[in-house]
Amino acid sequence: MGRPEVGGPRSHRGPGWRAASGSPGARRRPRRDFQSGPRRPGGLGAAQAGPGAGGDLPPKPSADGRAWSFAEWLQEAEALAYGPLRLKPDEFGRLTPAEFGKLLEGYAWREEHEQRKLCWAVWHTAALVRARRMPSFEQFMGRARAEKRQAVRRSPEERRRELGELKRLFGEEEVADPCRS
Repeated sequence: MGRPEVGGPRSHRGPGWRAASGSPGARRRPRRDFQSGPRRPGGLGAAQAGPGAGGDLPPKPSADGRAWSFAEWLQEAEALAYGPLRLKPDEFGRLTPAEFGKLLEGYAWREEHEQRKLCWAVWHTAALVRARRMPSFEQFMGRARAEKRQAVRRSPEERRRELGELKRLFGEEEVADPCRS
């Protein structure tokens, strides 16, 4: 007889299930998906909250368990407006709560975008450390930047001719040629 499987045969459960404890008869529970965001009261994460929900959790109650008053909301909103959003008091005063919410959503989107850019840069820096050979500048930055970097070479005669044309255009008198000095 072989070794018994923990929790019974595998056929009745999928890969998302695990034992609550290591014992064979333990009850089963689903694994938590940490990518779905914070848990909502209905068991939904931020990603599954539905249209219009924006992944927001229910309003934060006061310390004594009652709902927020307008004064408490205003105090919290002013801290966000003057801090991360960098609004002036008159700009904040002209906003409706809906407009303020949209500004906060935009700020959250910008922060997430910046975080993704930073992660991209960190990953590529770490990848360069692990590389056996360093890539050339053209490979790393792309050919377009390498082409922009190359300066156009001109002969001294071409430079003198261009200087003379510029002097004529601007009406300057004959000035000593810097190429001949």
